[in-house]
Amino acid sequence: MIEYGKEIIKRIKLEHIPNKLLSIQITPESLWNKQQEIVKIWKNFITKDENHFITLLENIGVDSKSLITRKCHICRREIRFSEFFKINSPLGIGKSINIWQNENIDFYCIDCGKSN
Repeated sequence: MIEYGKEIIKRIKLEHIPNKLLSIQITPESLWNKQQEIVKIWKNFITKDENHFITLLENIGVDSKSLITRKCHICRREIRFSEFFKINSPLGIGKSINIWQNENIDFYCIDCGKSN
C-alpha cells in the first residue's frame, strides 16, 4: 500500500499534495510463506482429482456450469477456473469467483502469463 502521509487521513484533496512517496508496505515474508503453503495445498488437491474440486464448489453452492468460460487473452487457449484458482487460492474461493466472473478482466494461460 502506498501512502501520501497524514494528508490522506485528513482527507485533503490529493491534487494539493506533492507527489512524494513516503512509505511502501510490502507483504511480510511470513505472510508470503503462508500464502505459498495455501497455494501448494490447493494445487495438490486440484491436481489429484479436479472432479473433487468441482464437487466441493457444488457443495458450497457454486454452480460450476454458471462460471464464465475464459480464453487466454493472447493464445486463445481455454482456461478453466480450477487453473486460475490453483494460483490465486490465497484470495479464497469467493473473491476468486468474483474476479473470474468480472468480464472486464483479461486472463492469461500459465504459458503466456509467464512470458509477460
